[in-house]
Amino acid sequence: MSSGHDCPVATSELAVKVHETPKENPSTPPAPSFPTVAQIIDHYIEALGGAAALEKITSRVEVGNGQLRGESSQVEIFTKAPGTQALIQHSVNGDDATVFDGTAGWFAVPKRPVHEMNDADIAGARIDAVLQFPLHIRQVFPNLRIQYPETVAGHEAYLLLATQPGQPPVRLYFDKESGLLVRVVRYSESPLGRVPLQIKYADYRDVNGVQVPFRLTYSRAGGSSIIQIDEVHQNVPIDAAHFAQPAPR
Repeated sequence: MSSGHDCPVATSELAVKVHETPKENPSTPPAPSFPTVAQIIDHYIEALGGAAALEKITSRVEVGNGQLRGESSQVEIFTKAPGTQALIQHSVNGDDATVFDGTAGWFAVPKRPVHEMNDADIAGARIDAVLQFPLHIRQVFPNLRIQYPETVAGHEAYLLLATQPGQPPVRLYFDKESGLLVRVVRYSESPLGRVPLQIKYADYRDVNGVQVPFRLTYSRAGGSSIIQIDEVHQNVPIDAAHFAQPAPR
């Protein structure tokens, strides 16, 4: 999830390359063979720990530290099935929260009115809030298409282009060797148009039989923020108050 009030006004730094289909040429070597979409997703699920392990996770609490706009802060992420999530950054000026309650979402920052998520933000938040999302990728994105691989953090990654009616495309990058999801590029709406958000997932570690990324990097055209997770607790109670919208100021 990402804070909508920090959206950029330009897209040049995160322009996404579009691969054209190469024209046939007698001198062109045969195109390399790629795995199918189903094989990539199945590899991802197995790399995470398997479907049975994922299905057992009903809640997740992550605690760590973040670097946002040049400032350090403590970060807590609360995720609870079937699809709610709250990301809270504790700073000296107060709490900065990004919350999705399963239906609506909002951004809350100190001394400012609550800002409602737009449709594109909600679509992204809905994905982030589902603990079993890897098991439902093909249902959420029935039109997944494989693209030419790209390099992410020095490793070749398979790229799947995911589309939904009425929504901008989402690009999912899976490490060729590990099978894990290492990058997502999706879009949000701003007063100046559509802007990209890139999320990198790294430092995967085993927690209760499931691989969890302990390092999250959010990049926009205007800058980036990093969250380093220190602790992850799964299947623990989470207070519903974390997902309640603040009263209007």
